[in-house]
Amino acid sequence: MTVNILVKKRLNKVMLLMDLAQLRRQLQFEMMQLPQYNSLEEIRIQEWIDKILREQPENAMFHMSRLFQFGGSEIGALLQSRRNLEATYIGDIKFTHMNDQDIFDLKYLIKIPEKSEDDGHLLRGSIFEPNLMKIMGMELSKQYSNVSQRPDLVKKIANYKNDPSLKEFDWARVQVDDIWEVDGELILTDYKFPTASSLLALKQQPEVMYAPQVTLGKMIGEALGIPISRTMVSPINIEKCRFENIDVPFDKDLEDEIMTVGRESYSLLKSGERPVFSMPKYQIKSSSDLPEKVKKDVLTAGVYRLAISELNKKIVELDNEVATTFSAMEKNPAGDFKIPIASTNIIGKHELVFDKGKATSLLRSCGMDEVDLVKIKNNKASLQKSLKEHGYKKGQIENLCCESVFSVDASNCRGAKGEQFELQQLIKADIGERFGVLEELIDSILELDSYNNSDEVVNKKHKRHLKVLKSILENAPSEVARNKAQKLINQRLGHARSTAAPAHNESTKNTQKDTNGHSSEMAEELTTMDVIDQQLKRLFSFP
Repeated sequence: MTVNILVKKRLNKVMLLMDLAQLRRQLQFEMMQLPQYNSLEEIRIQEWIDKILREQPENAMFHMSRLFQFGGSEIGALLQSRRNLEATYIGDIKFTHMNDQDIFDLKYLIKIPEKSEDDGHLLRGSIFEPNLMKIMGMELSKQYSNVSQRPDLVKKIANYKNDPSLKEFDWARVQVDDIWEVDGELILTDYKFPTASSLLALKQQPEVMYAPQVTLGKMIGEALGIPISRTMVSPINIEKCRFENIDVPFDKDLEDEIMTVGRESYSLLKSGERPVFSMPKYQIKSSSDLPEKVKKDVLTAGVYRLAISELNKKIVELDNEVATTFSAMEKNPAGDFKIPIASTNIIGKHELVFDKGKATSLLRSCGMDEVDLVKIKNNKASLQKSLKEHGYKKGQIENLCCESVFSVDASNCRGAKGEQFELQQLIKADIGERFGVLEELIDSILELDSYNNSDEVVNKKHKRHLKVLKSILENAPSEVARNKAQKLINQRLGHARSTAAPAHNESTKNTQKDTNGHSSEMAEELTTMDVIDQQLKRLFSFP
């Protein structure tokens, strides 16, 4: 039997190696079909295949398929990157899980997909999707008379590339989870299987992060003659075992934006190019003119905030560790007690807790007007006052609206004298002296900052920012972005000129010439790009 087991293990290993070899050949073939294949480096192709086969061969073809076009979730990030480029105010700039540069890094194999917690999300979705469909069917059946699933329409959208009339969507990779026909109307939905925390995060996400996927499905469906009536993202609340659907309203402007960004991105991909970099948001200024005390005070406050943040994390961690013990003590209430531990105390006590809900119900039964009741229902003092005005005595209020609760908690000594108080004062003094460690850290950081943010370094940052802005002005597909880049260039060239070493004295200021010999009067006759090039060369000696 042992021999047979060994033989089976070896055969399984051989079969696995054969499967991997076949998969490698398939991946190599697929790579050659990529629209960006001619722009890929051979070494990156081999590194990508090696890593995927080594770490996640089961997902190899999935990751391969993502290299060809742009999917709905990627379109959302590409849209937001474009919107950020055009944003008028810094507050209008939004952040997504990745930006356009990240997406193109993946397409050009510069970055390789990593196994992450998202794999668990994908696994949950694939395992439970049939059950999600059943739950959705039951929920829709409560709202509509006639409910049926339409897998034929899902398949038709998935195979849209077979339709030669849909060449305008050659850039898109679409995946529709489900389509339901309800009372003659079609609902397209995208299922999500989030954890409790990620469900909250999903509901708070900007619409651009979840709307494009179902919107793209709807766009292709309509192009195929499938009249979608409603689109929604459907995350399941696993604790309540029901969907918390997020309706995605039809938006022609969003559809036009998706089509524009999809085509532009695919054109860049096929030509081996990339989107322009993001707009440099801030004009970096030197701190050299600030008083040293101001710089140190600002940094010190920041370091202390970081220290408080780290301490709060530790406090939460320790509180969670003792919570089990305290909970067990609460289940076996004795008399009120205190356990001193140095300068802290564990205290168990009975308290009379006022129930606002009971008080509100009692006042409602007394005929109190609902409008007046809404105003005071969350205010303990107002509720108690109103109950007294309705004739209830203190003892009656306690009997009808209060409950005795036993709780156990820990806290620092609150007394203003005694051994515990004196010990607490010594601890405070000792902590104050230990701040000297932070002071040493702050001095070291300031010394490092004098190198990292010197005038010379700040000027180098200006150079980089101006180069990026110049690239946006030359290459951005959006006129809004180009105009914004031109405005920022004009603003920042003035700042750069004021921080660069003066090349002319005041007497020649009005007759200075650029490196091509043009006088300042002639500059107005040159194109905007010529002027920018000349000023960049003069200020920063660009080649």
